[in-house]
Amino acid sequence: MNLAETYCPACSPARIFPIAIGFGAMLISLVIGVPLGLLAAFHRGLVETAIMRTVDLLISLPPVLLGLLILAVTPPSLVKTIIAVGLAYIPSWRG
Repeated sequence: MNLAETYCPACSPARIFPIAIGFGAMLISLVIGVPLGLLAAFHRGLVETAIMRTVDLLISLPPVLLGLLILAVTPPSLVKTIIAVGLAYIPSWRG
């Protein structure tokens, strides 16, 4: 047992939550962003334009503001935080 676990047992989950939030958010943005980019690349015309305008809307909002907006509308929890951060960074995975 290390010093942090001895004197601060509540600090132990604090080391795991940021890793879970980071990996979960990256996975959500990857799973949504890559298929959107591929769909826009293979289907030109109306589909590409619709995806492009949606991503432009997401890019126009700062990621922190978008995350705070999602968390303000829904009750806060770890899963909601992961979803909010993941949705905020979807434009970084587009083609």
